[in-house]
Amino acid sequence: MANIAPSDILVVQRPSGSNRGTYKTPFSDLQEALTFQVVVSDTPPADPEEGDLYWDTGDARMFIYVTSAGIANWVPTTPVPDGGNGVIDIDGGIYAS
Repeated sequence: MANIAPSDILVVQRPSGSNRGTYKTPFSDLQEALTFQVVVSDTPPADPEEGDLYWDTGDARMFIYVTSAGIANWVPTTPVPDGGNGVIDIDGGIYAS
């Protein structure tokens, strides 16, 4: 893996949306944009934004705040075992955990 310095210029492509195109940006700008925090608590944050992460200390599970079909909600980032038997149901498929 190559080492990237903050002053290195990267090419970033946005294939769709209102800002689509190819851009050149210093790595330091991209690095700042990709920095995030995870809230660690037994209750979700009061004013979440799209993409926020939350670690529920009561359930020991990670959630991400997303909006789908106009409804915002905390969604688990990993599937939950079904009844503790080691089987996980993901969209109708059964997987061993």
